[in-house]
Amino acid sequence: MGWRYEFYWTPVDPDRTNNSTHGCKISAFDKPHFLNFEWRGNAEQKEYMNNVRPLTNVTVLFNELEPGKTKVTLLHTGWRQGEDWDMARQYFISAWSGAFRQLESMING
Repeated sequence: MGWRYEFYWTPVDPDRTNNSTHGCKISAFDKPHFLNFEWRGNAEQKEYMNNVRPLTNVTVLFNELEPGKTKVTLLHTGWRQGEDWDMARQYFISAWSGAFRQLESMING
């Protein structure tokens, strides 16, 4: 693995490390079962989240319940200790929930 991927939430920002997954890699992929990749913090979190190794890690599991119906589970791991890390974790719990609501809305119309 080790394939690079990058998302940019504010592509016009001259600092490409802000609000992005700049430099992140896909760690594992087993179609159609799971995808695992590195994850970075946003601009407010980058001082501590983006300067540690390993970075936080996201695993997305796909479990077909029946034809045309798949359960998707997301695990975001690799959190460190401390108040900043606790706030970042709460931020991403909310952000991932919002992303899944948007995905569900797009799929179900």
